[in-house]
Amino acid sequence: MGEKGRVRSKHIGLDSKDKIIGRFAQHVSSGKVETFQMFGLDFVFGRREGPYVWDATSEKRLINCHCNGGVFNLGHRNPRVIAALMESLKELDI
Repeated sequence: MGEKGRVRSKHIGLDSKDKIIGRFAQHVSSGKVETFQMFGLDFVFGRREGPYVWDATSEKRLINCHCNGGVFNLGHRNPRVIAALMESLKELDI
């Protein structure tokens, strides 16, 4: 984690929360950003584990009540799913 309001990640370096949210809106889903902002959800998803997500800027743990598909049934980063994927990658050309 970096300075207040900034996110450090091995994937994106150190960047402002607003910049990350702006890129998400531009490249992934502007509708999701608008909906989250409408409900006062102003954070960047960081670590995810089971039913929990952590705010990348504050490390505050939240319960993910906005689960979709597999996450709703299996949780984030389900160890059995990860193991099955890793095993498949050894054998399959994906």
